[in-house]
Amino acid sequence: MRRNVSGQTVSAEMVSATTGAAFTGAVTVYVTVDNGVQAVGSVGAGACVHKGNGCHTYLPAQAETDGDVVVFTFTGTGAVPAGVEIYTAPADIVEEIRVEIEAELLAYGALRPTVPGRTLGVDAGGEVDANVVGATSLALEAFADALLNRDFALVADTNARTLLNAARYLRNKRAIAAGTLTVTKENDTTAAWTAVTVGSPGAPPITSVDPA
Repeated sequence: MRRNVSGQTVSAEMVSATTGAAFTGAVTVYVTVDNGVQAVGSVGAGACVHKGNGCHTYLPAQAETDGDVVVFTFTGTGAVPAGVEIYTAPADIVEEIRVEIEAELLAYGALRPTVPGRTLGVDAGGEVDANVVGATSLALEAFADALLNRDFALVADTNARTLLNAARYLRNKRAIAAGTLTVTKENDTTAAWTAVTVGSPGAPPITSVDPA
């Protein structure tokens, strides 16, 4: 349960004091905040809603959640009282966790920018460099430019079915001879891959493609 926040619920399973069966009668809840004075619930005079099978639910007021430890005591005539002890969490638990993680990282010695609005990056030489927000998109653009403009001959090819070999068909020399298509590497001589071709009688044959 979050501390000092409205709109939350608390429930308890109630049983009959005589039969042990699920208790479906009227149930009232009492609230004790931080070991203070127990008081009947402030919402609807503590009246709970039976949800079924002996489960009774209460919607506490915001003030009834404003404590480190809150105890809800469910009572009903002919029922065994049931107590629910809850240790609350900060309302903004995400921010609380972020602060704790940041403190742990600093204690560990992790690097971080000293100027707000900046991020840390690593340059081509492996050096840590502080970059302003927006540098990420520029880096991605530079990466895309380098990738699209990289010479095929500089790529180490160790597999057959790759995007490199697919692109070689579009750019490198290829030839068909004796029913076999040969796509060459960047020297236009060494075969990169081959394929068996099937022609159609009467169709214009393509015997060679040699891009300049």
